[in-house]
Amino acid sequence: MLNIIFEFRRGILFVRMNGVLDKKTYLKYKEEVLFMIKENGIKNVVLNLRNISKIDLKGINLLFYTYELVRDNKGRLILSDINELIHKKLNKSHLFKYVDTIDHEIESFKVIV
Repeated sequence: MLNIIFEFRRGILFVRMNGVLDKKTYLKYKEEVLFMIKENGIKNVVLNLRNISKIDLKGINLLFYTYELVRDNKGRLILSDINELIHKKLNKSHLFKYVDTIDHEIESFKVIV
């Protein structure tokens, strides 16, 4: 199961997720998060991963695709509040070469100007 909450503040879309981001939930992410970015031309996105308990290759690929979307919109993708388990998986995927990470999502206002 995956729950997604959106908040748009000062030109940044905050996406807070709770649950699992995997092959069983990727369609929900695509239909909600990717649709929101595409339809609204959103440039800057912060994904809060604090409450993601599991991620698989399908979920990691969605994060790469999210990065590509915001890059094409001349924006940035920032991952925040990454728990230790998810951090290890993402580190192995080399995603951190492309996206910025911050400890807490509120720091994004300092990073995205």
